[in-house]
Amino acid sequence: MLIDGGLKGTFTNPTFEQVRQRFEELQTSDPFVDLIGIGLPWAAGAFAENAALYARKKPSQPSVLQQYPAIPPQFKAPVRTTNEAALGYAFDETTSPPGLELIRVRAGQLAPSGNPRPWQNGEVTPIQRLAQTFATEPGNGIEWYFPKRLPLDVDGADQLERNKITDFLGLRPWHTAKVKLPLYAFETDLTGGKVLRGARRFIDASKIKRATLVADHNTSHLDPLTAAPGRNTFLRTVLPFLRDVLDRDRGRRSDH
Repeated sequence: MLIDGGLKGTFTNPTFEQVRQRFEELQTSDPFVDLIGIGLPWAAGAFAENAALYARKKPSQPSVLQQYPAIPPQFKAPVRTTNEAALGYAFDETTSPPGLELIRVRAGQLAPSGNPRPWQNGEVTPIQRLAQTFATEPGNGIEWYFPKRLPLDVDGADQLERNKITDFLGLRPWHTAKVKLPLYAFETDLTGGKVLRGARRFIDASKIKRATLVADHNTSHLDPLTAAPGRNTFLRTVLPFLRDVLDRDRGRRSDH
């Protein structure tokens, strides 16, 4: 299952020199991604979880984190907001800062008036579901420490075949041609059509005979996780795929 992800040119196709440079930089740098650029890799996770907690517990009160000086200004609305609106402004596709496409949803917009300004739900993800996703304990949708080595290895394995890059990184993508399981792939607005393009290339290089390929460019990258069930194209299409896989598996077992 490729939920807005994939290889074979879906995201990148790095050269050996690019991979080697990233690897060498990793040897002397912090091993975790500093997503918001303040020198603290864990800060993005901490801020997101706290913003979600305030949005869930005190949704209509003036935003606490909007006044917090350590949060970069690009995450803050130009007007005084509620806790819910502060969360929505930071994560919604129309107002989230550039470069953060991987954490965006389509949740609506700031209300046209109010002091503090509330959030208006719209599109596919209610702001309450986003707050629940990021604030539920134990365990939630927040990743405080994201390793730089992970995207390096993913990019290095992009062609899913042994080459100079995979040998350098110690990767073993040798079995693509043997894959024969059913494939499901879902594409949001993230890659401009490259998720399904990569899925088709993967199918062509494998023994996959059955595939369900779905695109909904009115969703952003986190919407498959947070969208309301009635508006969630991912849920509407993945459940029939899984039922079909299970039914076929039961049929094979009964034949034996």
